[in-house]
Amino acid sequence: MDEHDYRSVIIYHARNRYYYTMQRSALEAMAKYTNEVSFRFLNGLALILDGFRLQEGIRELNQLRSEPDLGMAVTLCLMYTHKRCHVVDKEELISLDGQLKEERKRLTAQSAYYAALFLHLSGKTEKAKEYADKALRLAPNHADMLSLKGWCELQLGRTTNQTLELFGRALELGGKQLDAYLGQVRFYQLNNDFDAATAVLNQVAVGFPTVIIPLVEKMKTHLANWHWEHTAELANRILAEKPASLEALTVKIMVLIVKEGNCGAGASALQYLASSVEKIEPGNGELFLQLGQLYSVVCGRDAGVLAETFKLVERAVKLKGSNADYLTELGYQAILQRRYREAVAHFKTATKVNDSSIRTLCGLTLCQLLESGVSDQVKQQLEFLAEIQGRTPNPLLLYMTAKLHADSDPAKATELLLAASEAHFKNLKAVPYGPEYLRLFNPDFLLQLVHELLAHSPVKGILSVDTQHATPGELQQHPVLLQAANLLESVVKACPGLVEAVYLLAVVQRLGGEVALATATLNRILQELDPGYSHAHLLLAEVHIEQKQYQRAAQSLEICLSHSFKVRENPMYHLLYGMIQKHQQQYEDALKSFTAAMGLCGISATAGGGGTPLNAFTPAKAAPGPDGQQLNIADRLTLYLEVIETQQKLNQHTEALKLLELVSAEFGGTSEEGRLVLAMADFYLQQGNQTKAIELLKRMQPNQPYYVQAKTKMAYIYLHQRKDRLAFSQCFRELVANCPSASSYLMLGDAYMSIQEPDDAIKAYREAIRQSPHDALLASKLGRAYVRTHQYQKAIAYYQEAILHPENYPLKLDLAELYLKLKQYQNAEQTLADELNSRVR
Repeated sequence: MDEHDYRSVIIYHARNRYYYTMQRSALEAMAKYTNEVSFRFLNGLALILDGFRLQEGIRELNQLRSEPDLGMAVTLCLMYTHKRCHVVDKEELISLDGQLKEERKRLTAQSAYYAALFLHLSGKTEKAKEYADKALRLAPNHADMLSLKGWCELQLGRTTNQTLELFGRALELGGKQLDAYLGQVRFYQLNNDFDAATAVLNQVAVGFPTVIIPLVEKMKTHLANWHWEHTAELANRILAEKPASLEALTVKIMVLIVKEGNCGAGASALQYLASSVEKIEPGNGELFLQLGQLYSVVCGRDAGVLAETFKLVERAVKLKGSNADYLTELGYQAILQRRYREAVAHFKTATKVNDSSIRTLCGLTLCQLLESGVSDQVKQQLEFLAEIQGRTPNPLLLYMTAKLHADSDPAKATELLLAASEAHFKNLKAVPYGPEYLRLFNPDFLLQLVHELLAHSPVKGILSVDTQHATPGELQQHPVLLQAANLLESVVKACPGLVEAVYLLAVVQRLGGEVALATATLNRILQELDPGYSHAHLLLAEVHIEQKQYQRAAQSLEICLSHSFKVRENPMYHLLYGMIQKHQQQYEDALKSFTAAMGLCGISATAGGGGTPLNAFTPAKAAPGPDGQQLNIADRLTLYLEVIETQQKLNQHTEALKLLELVSAEFGGTSEEGRLVLAMADFYLQQGNQTKAIELLKRMQPNQPYYVQAKTKMAYIYLHQRKDRLAFSQCFRELVANCPSASSYLMLGDAYMSIQEPDDAIKAYREAIRQSPHDALLASKLGRAYVRTHQYQKAIAYYQEAILHPENYPLKLDLAELYLKLKQYQNAEQTLADELNSRVR
């Protein structure tokens, strides 16, 4: 390599903050080019930038103060270094300030360039661009200065063609310019033009055959383009040439943990990475810190990986124990391992170094909130933090405040969670996908947001999802589910091997009524990521039960049990198994399963007579089982209702009524009260008490979650039990008046059709279609209503208009059927032929 190539390589390592590698390259260049003082400057710069060898760096730089081309840069560099020393030499700073004024008077293009280079590498990008502009005014055709200005523009987020032109001009003027080529690559990466970036790197690889940088950047480019296979292949190729390449090791571990979800292999590889960093960048505390942060937030809180990331951050703290940010990160690492007391100790140590750090104070408050829940002290701390946080919203602070309002004001809590996710994404820097992107992206925090959002989702439990009367897409449009789905899709894209994120996406898809998507997502977990993931097996069993596919549900539970007997400690397993047994009319066994589920939930029971295993239960707040599992409020109510129904099947009516009364007391005033009212109405109907059932259902108000189901149930009591068609239709008219949605008008139309009033049904269907114009189901119902009333020409005209929309293609069969009914065989044949031709195309 020539002098220029060495300089480019040294600057490359500096930008990546590999300061020990930077220094080794500088020393190598110094040995080869003994008269080139710029390498001595870069050596001194490497010594001070890692913050660990300041005095050594000062000694090196002091010898260069009289160099005319380096004077400005050396002076700025020494001032920067002295300010970072434990004991600041104020007299020396005054002397350096005076020297700086003198250097400004005799500024040359070269001195401005090296000053800009120092400012650029030390993170003062705006100031670096100012000096680069000054240098270019003095020497407009200086290739190095053009390239440096281009890099400053990139770091400032300016990725226009003007920035690209700077690198192009540098290459025209300077010929083989590695730094300018790499600038072009970064430009294309930031603009997602990965083919162009790869083309430049292929050119660089030919021009610089002895340098491994093109291969490293090509690996990063494939990673930024989500090409995992090419990324892994290049990482292995780099490691074959350079076994301790930190970039390749970092990316290879990303492939293991982030793409494949193989945390066991990832944890082992992390040990090797740590030892490699210890050899290659031994005093680089920032590198240890950032690696610890990266893998801790992408591993799904895997204990093995977290043990290794904790060691990495511990090493950073040993190197720079006086750095509050490092101590604070150690606290957050302890939080991820649920070691809250230890975390508090680390945060308190950090406050001794910097008592005004928002991140540290948030960590202390988070520990208290997670360990002891909401308290007056936590409220006061959050109010104080909100006052001192500044203008930029803090996502973690918003998240904690949302938890504060979770019970008292769910709407406010949801609003705060949405604000937290928005603030989090605003704080992300414009960097290509890769290690730095994932570190800032912080999937772990986003998953905590999703968990909290799902606590406020409209439906949460097995068999509490009612999609019977919902139009397609209606449930998915709920703001909580929409936001949760958006967050999870971004997390799953960034971390395809993060099982928890993929599982939560399936949960959200199921809650949104997208059962087929949820099933496919769960099968992906079990086939590609973790065949023994019990939560996926259980949710798949839930989905099968909701679809009345009890045999398939039983198979899911059997496979789950074959992977781990520990699933028997999960109450959901016994609840689902009991529901399958109840469907198979094995009522005694079903009651045993429900009893086991209740025991795991911490619900006490008292034995009774009559030969039954359990006659009376005492509801209690759900307590965690042996492995920390518990049922949410919706599933807990399902468990009680299943017991009550099973008791009725066993003719234990007295016990069922007692339990129903106890459950009413527990769930009164909760989000599940409406579902309980529906169950109680069913109970009284089975007892023949229609009046009591209707009385209960009439109490349901339009603002309550299960109002639609209550109104529907009441309507069918009037129709089937009391034969009162007028009261039946009145129920649906009230439903439309209080909930004027497409699904309500659809139900009203169906109601009119069921009592032979198709003209009124047509009006209702028309209004439903007006609100949901692209719903094929509604379109089909309206067409059939026209046919039912013998309005054949209207039906034909309507079908011909409706099938112009691609989503209404099923109506072509309805139209063909109508033509056959009218004996218009040629039209029927033509309609079917058109559909077949469109399918072939």
